[in-house]
Amino acid sequence: MHNYYSAQQTNFEYFNTHPEGLSQSVVNEIMQDSKGYLWISTYDGLNQFDGDVFNSFYREDGLYGHEIECTSEDRFGRIWVAT
Repeated sequence: MHNYYSAQQTNFEYFNTHPEGLSQSVVNEIMQDSKGYLWISTYDGLNQFDGDVFNSFYREDGLYGHEIECTSEDRFGRIWVAT
């Protein structure tokens, strides 16, 4: 018989499109930047999450396309987006 112990408890939180504010439920990628923000790439735009609030960015906000494939942060802290 084996005894297994866990030193940490893993907590998961589920976010949906409404009322939490995620722009779309199909997620292509999640990236965390150097400031701790999560950047969530979806088929309908880019979402920034600070741990409490979602900010969503769309074509109307200057994105070239609506489907975001991936994101990357450069050494200056700028976020680059591939559509």
